[in-house]
Amino acid sequence: MSSQTDVANLVALLSNGQADTNLFALEYSDVVNTLGPTRWHTNTAAVNLTEGNTIADFPAAMLNLLAVRYDGRFLSRLELRELEVLNSGWRNAVGTPIAYTLEAEPVQTAELYPAPYTTSPATAIYVENRTNVLPILTLPVALLVLQREFSRQSDHVDPDFAALCGTLGQLLLDLLVAPENFL
Repeated sequence: MSSQTDVANLVALLSNGQADTNLFALEYSDVVNTLGPTRWHTNTAAVNLTEGNTIADFPAAMLNLLAVRYDGRFLSRLELRELEVLNSGWRNAVGTPIAYTLEAEPVQTAELYPAPYTTSPATAIYVENRTNVLPILTLPVALLVLQREFSRQSDHVDPDFAALCGTLGQLLLDLLVAPENFL
């Protein structure tokens, strides 16, 4: 796993020592958080579902829930309105869960429909927040940090270099997720 230190060293090298080391952690964190929706840091976790309880709690590092697998099948993700149309008393229903909703719940939880009739495990597939990026992302992340560094007001502001770093960093990310790179 590539560490934040590896990215910091690369940023210092590529900026010829001009990058502000005091702002690096903030810029790095910003870049890593923007990677969340692109599913670079996907993980799975076992989730215990309690009998009669509609709330499922997920790991604190979760940024975005992608899927929930229960009893060998994936649950459907529905909006509150859809659940109300399906069953107006959906929160009181008990059975084998077939769906979940993320509306009206804290970030690391989902509400199941119906509530499980027995205590059993499920699997959550989610994008997580990481402080360390995958090694393959070291260069693109460093370039995106440099984009932020050289586009802010400072004694070394350089909009052309910032644009170049941003374009190249995004290009590398796009190449890494190109369909022909999947097995």
